[in-house]
Amino acid sequence: MTSKNSLSERGLLRDGLRRNLWSIVLSVLGFFFSLLLPTLMTMQSALEQQQYTVGNTPEQLADMWARAVENVHKMLGGANPLPKLVMVVLAVVCGVALFSYLHSRQKVDFYHSLPVSRARLFATNFLTGIVCVLPAWAIMEAITVACAYAMGFGAAVDWASIGGAVIGNVVFFLLLYALSALAAILCGNTIISLLLLLWIYFAPAAVRLLQGGLFEKFFSTYVGASMYMESTLRLSPVMQYFFMDGLRFADGLHGSAGLLLGAYALCAVLAIALGCYLFRIRKSERAGTALAFEPIKVPVKVFMCVVGGVAAALLFNTVGNGFWFWPGLVIGVVLFHWLIEIIYAFDFHAIFGKPMHLIAVLVAMLAGLQLMQFDVFGYDSWLPGEEDIAAVDLNWAVDMENPAMETAENIVAVRRLAEIGIGSIDEEGYAYGEGPMLESYTIVYRLKSGRTAARSYLLPMVDEVNSLLNQVKASEEYKRVKWPLYTFNPADYKDADGRDTASIGVITNGGGLADASEVQIIDPAQIDKVLETLREESLSHSDSAAPALCLALQYEASGYDWARSDRRYTASVGEAYVTEEDTKTLALIEQLTGVVPTAIDPADIEGISLRFWGKEHSAYIEVTDEADKKALLQDAINSDMMRVYNGQENIGLYLDEDDNYHMSIVAETKYTSFTLRYPVGKTPKALIEKYRIEAEQQTESGESGVSDAIVKEYALG
Repeated sequence: MTSKNSLSERGLLRDGLRRNLWSIVLSVLGFFFSLLLPTLMTMQSALEQQQYTVGNTPEQLADMWARAVENVHKMLGGANPLPKLVMVVLAVVCGVALFSYLHSRQKVDFYHSLPVSRARLFATNFLTGIVCVLPAWAIMEAITVACAYAMGFGAAVDWASIGGAVIGNVVFFLLLYALSALAAILCGNTIISLLLLLWIYFAPAAVRLLQGGLFEKFFSTYVGASMYMESTLRLSPVMQYFFMDGLRFADGLHGSAGLLLGAYALCAVLAIALGCYLFRIRKSERAGTALAFEPIKVPVKVFMCVVGGVAAALLFNTVGNGFWFWPGLVIGVVLFHWLIEIIYAFDFHAIFGKPMHLIAVLVAMLAGLQLMQFDVFGYDSWLPGEEDIAAVDLNWAVDMENPAMETAENIVAVRRLAEIGIGSIDEEGYAYGEGPMLESYTIVYRLKSGRTAARSYLLPMVDEVNSLLNQVKASEEYKRVKWPLYTFNPADYKDADGRDTASIGVITNGGGLADASEVQIIDPAQIDKVLETLREESLSHSDSAAPALCLALQYEASGYDWARSDRRYTASVGEAYVTEEDTKTLALIEQLTGVVPTAIDPADIEGISLRFWGKEHSAYIEVTDEADKKALLQDAINSDMMRVYNGQENIGLYLDEDDNYHMSIVAETKYTSFTLRYPVGKTPKALIEKYRIEAEQQTESGESGVSDAIVKEYALG
């Protein structure tokens, strides 16, 4: 006979804890091995390192201790991934296990015969899981903090960070636990519950990833899905959990995560409320079935078939070619339809059931994809009106930066470039084709509505496009927004002790040796003076000014550098160029470092070769005439040493190419080789054309002997 006391709130909770003692043990062990033990091992190792004074200077010992304190700090706060992993596992296990009795007819009959309301029974079961997990974590966290103080690591205890970890762990556990319980309530079988839970956890990320794959296949202007990989993963609450550091994002770049945690807390409350409602109306006789609610069967199956069909289509398209996309789609939809029907009926003969469902899904998907293929809704041709644009950005790479160019002139010019890009969508000739060369640009808009959108175009390098690009890149706004010279702020780079770590490496063009060392400017006042002087001069010098020095803007970062077996290394922010017209900056650098601009010395160059490649042929030729070598080196820039790769973003450099040929000029020293570039207007076109003709003649006669693959490899420089 069941006593009234056992049916009270405390009695039900006590009974639930007694029956699920295993979950308490699992929680204690999980947090011991993921939190307390690793922290103890880290602290003990650090204490032992402090005993090894032989071969270590006091500065090295202090640096090792500081790193150990930082590691312990991360373990105690929200950046430690191990307790998060345990939280996820416990949320899944407890959520499914505590409601798994719904999947057994005998257990359902027993529990639902008790004189206890469904709402009370749900609350008791749900609270049992919380009591089994969160107190165990809190106790283990408290013990770990006490051990940190006892072992002399009190500096690693940051109560604000620990408080953020408490809030973050509680919110994410409640959300994941509520979703796990909801999956168990929706299903009548434990295995099916776990499969459905995987869909609930990861379906948003999977759908976003597949959407990106479809857009990349059908839309020419789509900005590649790979750049959105991190944001795609963040759509899964499980993955987002590992991107969080308490109340902040783990990367430290996105600021506070308070609003996001608030949204997740709201989602947890809604999931708990929905679970309670479904628990109350769930029919007891649904135990043992695949899904406990008939109305959701068709939507779930359609969703599974659509996702599975698109995934199979993209897989076939990747392995084969465009033709195999459509067979892959049909195969994927059919297989998932069969699989879902078998699961629903627990009978292999069910693959032949509901044929009209299968036909309807296939027809709808084929029709929808045809609309995408022919761009019926105008994705590729979309162009916002000038009056709707708040800011724009123009990028070489596929990069979704926040647009910051707001002047009317730049907005009009960038929008016109997009208009030209839309008109050239169907043009051929990129890289090896006929007609003008095409270059890829990504245009990003920030609309006045607050929405950000991006499109990628292959722009034909015709006079109008070059004029618009030069107009935008020559604008003061573009330079201030895009050039590292203006975006580099040395005050942002400090170590844990507040020491300035920013520096400027001064690199010359001369000597022709790509392994020459840099001269460093490390004094903060000198760095600020150099940047201030160059920023003032760079706004007035002509776009055709030749670079005289390259300034490597960098800082000392912490992390493991395998080459130096050290935890300090130099990280690059970008390059700035001092041109021949920046006389004040050149004089200042000479005063501070003694470095003056130098040209490439022909005596250091052992050979020069020109490499041409086109649509149908490639050519290679060595320059043997000494006068021609000197002419090619006269105004040349060592693009490797001066770090002028896609230098167009930072300085007006280009290498002339005609409509049918791409080329590179490679100089070789005793130790290395590098590519030559020329300032605007100083490319020796006549000499290059002379060698192009000779190279073609040698290729036609079979004298070149250089493969296309080698030519293209050199050309990448």
